[in-house]
Amino acid sequence: TAIRSTQNATLEVPMTKLTLGAFAFERINVVKNITPGILRGQLYYSMFANYQFLPKLAGTLWTDMVQWDIVEGEELSNSLSNLSVGVSWDILPNLNVNPSLFVLPKTMTLQSTCIQIIVSAKIL
Repeated sequence: TAIRSTQNATLEVPMTKLTLGAFAFERINVVKNITPGILRGQLYYSMFANYQFLPKLAGTLWTDMVQWDIVEGEELSNSLSNLSVGVSWDILPNLNVNPSLFVLPKTMTLQSTCIQIIVSAKIL
């Protein structure tokens, strides 16, 4: 069982095709027995930007700045920040595909890089 709060804010920069945003969530796990190694909660914060090149095509940039797991008995540590660069394509009015290149800037190796695709569909 957990309690989670999610925030998402965007700003469409006036007289441009640029949108800036921030996404965050906080999660607290409700546990009966507090023992070392148990996940107590999470903090997550990211920033993103979209630039609308064409009516149905945008460039995307997303970075995960804070990815904290709060574990009982351990020091708070942040996962490596990452960066995703891609395109967002509205294939249909209710279907969007967002392929991107995902990298860990701190390591910048082939093993820490991948291609990811996010598909969003509106059902109703």
